[in-house]
Amino acid sequence: MIDFRVLDDLEAVSREAVALCVEEFTRTSGPFSIALSGGKTPGRAYELLAEAPLDWNRVHVYWVDERCVPPGHPDSNQGLARRALIDRVPIPGGNVHPMDGEADPFLAAEAYAHLLNGVTINVCFMGMGSDGHTASLFPGDDASLVSDDRVRHTRSPAGIPDRLTLTPHVLAEAGLKLFLICGEDKRIPLQKFLAGEPLPSRVVADQGRSIVLADRAAAGEA
Repeated sequence: MIDFRVLDDLEAVSREAVALCVEEFTRTSGPFSIALSGGKTPGRAYELLAEAPLDWNRVHVYWVDERCVPPGHPDSNQGLARRALIDRVPIPGGNVHPMDGEADPFLAAEAYAHLLNGVTINVCFMGMGSDGHTASLFPGDDASLVSDDRVRHTRSPAGIPDRLTLTPHVLAEAGLKLFLICGEDKRIPLQKFLAGEPLPSRVVADQGRSIVLADRAAAGEA
């Protein structure tokens, strides 16, 4: 079942997401794995997560998806996460596991799938695009939505075309998926999501435990 919550704004959504992540951390012992997304919304949550009371020696960072660009590129998900979070915390370098946006995408997907063998993500930070996509799983790409692969090379209809993404198959195994959905441009796709339309975001959210955190603008309450 999807837990849907409406908060005032991006700041409130970001703080709630971090609080939920910290709550999951306190429930566990041993390694704690988080998976990060890119896009406009999650950066503030990552900044707040950098201030959270986590034992960073226990934390392992993975990525939900990546654009096939170098990490220094302004559209790199790895670059965003490093600026907002990773470079601000004392996490061991060996605990950071980026997708390789510079390699052949098919080989990079295969290598990341191998890296994830035996790994269960505790918390995934997810988003939703104005077309209803999540991670780099786009409407019309039914093959990726039902694939048994753990990582796929996909193609975006906008922006950087070549992407790497975790699939619903592996995201379903995550302990908790946090969907951060903010802004008026998300209002219509969020309505479709809540109505149960088979958007990629809804397909992923329906598998396993998901909490959707929307601001009032996205929820139509602004």
